[in-house]
Amino acid sequence: MRAGAAVAELVLVRHGETDWNVERRLQGQQAPGPPLNALGRGQAGVVAAELARRFAGGVDAVWSSDLRRAVETAEPIAAALGVAVQTHAGLRERHLGDLQGLTYAEAPSAQPAAWEALQAPGGAARILGGGESLDDLRARLRATLLHIAAAHPGGRVVVVSHGGALHAAHAVARGAAAKGKVVNASISVLLAAAGPPPAVLCRRCRALEQAQRRPERQPPGTGGDGCSCADVRTDGAGRGGGGSISIAADCTAASAGGAAVPGEHGRPARDFALLCWNDAKHLANAGALGAGDAFGGSACEA
Repeated sequence: MRAGAAVAELVLVRHGETDWNVERRLQGQQAPGPPLNALGRGQAGVVAAELARRFAGGVDAVWSSDLRRAVETAEPIAAALGVAVQTHAGLRERHLGDLQGLTYAEAPSAQPAAWEALQAPGGAARILGGGESLDDLRARLRATLLHIAAAHPGGRVVVVSHGGALHAAHAVARGAAAKGKVVNASISVLLAAAGPPPAVLCRRCRALEQAQRRPERQPPGTGGDGCSCADVRTDGAGRGGGGSISIAADCTAASAGGAAVPGEHGRPARDFALLCWNDAKHLANAGALGAGDAFGGSACEA
């Protein structure tokens, strides 16, 4: 996590099961989307009771995707915790374009180009028909989770979303995709920075800041020795041409939105820390796992 940043605890929950899950039908963002089936409604009740047990002191809020299956999962959770559901479109599942509504068996022949994009390696391929790329999805989840965290600094928030969206959250937090399926009504826990990055400067930027206070001394870096934050960004004077350099803004901007690690210019500090992933012990104990789900223990203990 970023040093000095306020933190919010985000308790991530996947929606309960739908008939489309059972049919292996691509749900995506088709609105309003399928409702929970009987097992899914039971799963929503089980996870609501589990969260009320774990967080007897309460939570600050329950946020949910605005798609029907997520809202129907969030409502009993919110009721058990004594808060209202707040919806956010940024928590929706990945938009799957022309594939939405098709089964995995139908999709390759019915929409071959869109299917190829879904299976493409890397994260840049967008799915035909207005679909998102994995890069789009990850950027959306990152922005949405940071927005929610910023609304609740120091708080605990339940966030109800979707399997693909939660995989994106894992990738944002850990830098790599998770293996396997996110179990319906499983619980993951993520710490998220709840404020702007502090102005932490690398060694060269700290030296430059000190030199601005003592202009008779020229620090290493002002002659272009490789530190991009020590010799670019002048007030109209150009590279190395004097003027007032916005040191903190330059160093932070070069770190892709995160504060620089002291001594390492351009290396972003982390906005997220994943504490628990895909915990479904409560479902296994209640006999509420879906037919396709397997669970061997709490991922929170790993």
